[in-house]
Amino acid sequence: REAVGKPVYLHITTLDGVARIALNGEVVGEHANANRPAVINLTGKLRPGCNEITIQLESGLFKVADLPGSDYSRAEETLLNKRHHLRQAQYQFGWDWNPRLVYLGMHGTIELVWGADPWLKQVSVLGEVAKDLQSARIRVRPLFQSTGNASLEVNLKLCSLDGLKAETRVVLNPGDTETEIVLDVDHPKLWWPRGHGDACLYPLYLSVEIGGNQVEHWEGRTGLRRVEIDQPEHPEKGRYFHLKINNRPVFCKGANWVPPEMSAHEVSAEKIAHLVALAEQENMNMLRLWGGGVWANHTLLNLCDERGIMLWHDLLFACSKYPADRPDFLLDAEQEVAWGVREFSPHPALVVWCGNNEMEWGLWGWQYKDFGRTAPDYVLFHHTFPMLMAKLDPTRPYWPSSPYSNVSTPPNDPTIGDQHPWDVSLRTDDINFWAYRNYIDRFPNEGGVLGCAPVTSMRKFLPKGDLKMRSFAWEHHDNTIMFWQPRRAFPYRSVEHWLCRPVDAMDLENYALASGLLQAEGLMEYIYNYRRRWPSTGSAIYWMFNDSWPTVHGWGTFDYFLKRKLSFHPVRRAFADVVVALA
Repeated sequence: REAVGKPVYLHITTLDGVARIALNGEVVGEHANANRPAVINLTGKLRPGCNEITIQLESGLFKVADLPGSDYSRAEETLLNKRHHLRQAQYQFGWDWNPRLVYLGMHGTIELVWGADPWLKQVSVLGEVAKDLQSARIRVRPLFQSTGNASLEVNLKLCSLDGLKAETRVVLNPGDTETEIVLDVDHPKLWWPRGHGDACLYPLYLSVEIGGNQVEHWEGRTGLRRVEIDQPEHPEKGRYFHLKINNRPVFCKGANWVPPEMSAHEVSAEKIAHLVALAEQENMNMLRLWGGGVWANHTLLNLCDERGIMLWHDLLFACSKYPADRPDFLLDAEQEVAWGVREFSPHPALVVWCGNNEMEWGLWGWQYKDFGRTAPDYVLFHHTFPMLMAKLDPTRPYWPSSPYSNVSTPPNDPTIGDQHPWDVSLRTDDINFWAYRNYIDRFPNEGGVLGCAPVTSMRKFLPKGDLKMRSFAWEHHDNTIMFWQPRRAFPYRSVEHWLCRPVDAMDLENYALASGLLQAEGLMEYIYNYRRRWPSTGSAIYWMFNDSWPTVHGWGTFDYFLKRKLSFHPVRRAFADVVVALA
């Protein structure tokens, strides 16, 4: 009854699937993007008394049934599920390290917002630090929606616990209006990554008033740091690739974060905290948020803000072409990224926005250009998103893809840009992890070695009768890379090569021990090689940090149950502040 006759919005944090929303039997909206909230305007549609809201969800297969698949990907499963048309977590459609398990459902909160005019939809916060680091500005940009027919005059008051204050009066027009209020900071307390200083944060409070009465408010925090990608010419070939924080080049140590559950939006705060603690224990200062998953949520970002762990964040596109030649997809993708950039802008830990995972490399190295539409999404990553970043978040560098060379050489060129050095494990160097010693990559962002899970963990997900190598359950929970090659998979061949023992003659316990030790050796070779090359090389970031489900062979140094593998402590030592690496 209170909402009838007032501005009313239905706000749903996440709708995972293709949704049709009805009010009292009448369809009032549709939503097909799990990467941004659904906001449905119900103004004038509610009736006095009881109202019924119905949300119908379907997987998206019906929605994309008549849309092309073969023009965008060569992967056989993608020709069927057509994930490139669907804005859902891409990894749920199947990757080498997890099964196809596409979720339907609602996550987060479902709210009816009424009576708020204006409605404070989002707040972005941009911290600008002067080149000399002696002054800074905190730009707070609230995004309002006004449903009235006339303009509104509102007063914005912004303050920090440090005694900083600002006040401004703005006019809001009907519809969406983004405004700005600025705090000037002298001699700012800077946010630094782990190992370089304190991760200082500024608490903020924004009050929105009309006629002296508060009608909306927002509180949060941010950090002040200066971020840039520095690529001076390299004396031997190509260019350096240094991430500079507050004018200081920082060697980035870390791994690739993927969603820690198959239901990406149902990860507990406790599990996220445990994962961040493991990153700290391994002496990491960066996590790369891989583009086939979901946005980093505020729980993860808050912890990284506090602990000084930087995040390289891919936008949510990976290993495919995407149909940006469809105007509706292009608009939806732009709205998705605009929402994410605003939403996560207050977090100083987020230091790089990257357009996608391996799509530029796919055009060069996987012959994506040889079939279908050559580059239907080029406009997204080289025009639409850079323009959006320049407008919404100029404080962070934008990098179009990973790997990417930003010149006319192949995207995975080791002498320029960032790299995914996969010749060990997946390509020409195969099981020879000593080959890492010759790699000169400027900023390695992926690359790794598979290792067997602890037997104690396998007992949790393999039935007693299948607790043996290559049983039905074993292969169901194995990495699909194990089946890519016509000959025996590389983890088995690695054990036989380096230990000179046939795998078939080993019991499970001895195989798990040998495989775990060899993964540790491989990851140490990867990390030590790149660390000793600093400043020629600017990072050692391996694939991958965590698992999404229980697997018998995994890329990480701990398993799905967060039990440390044999590679955990060797990697921890390799990422220590000071190491001795012999070449």
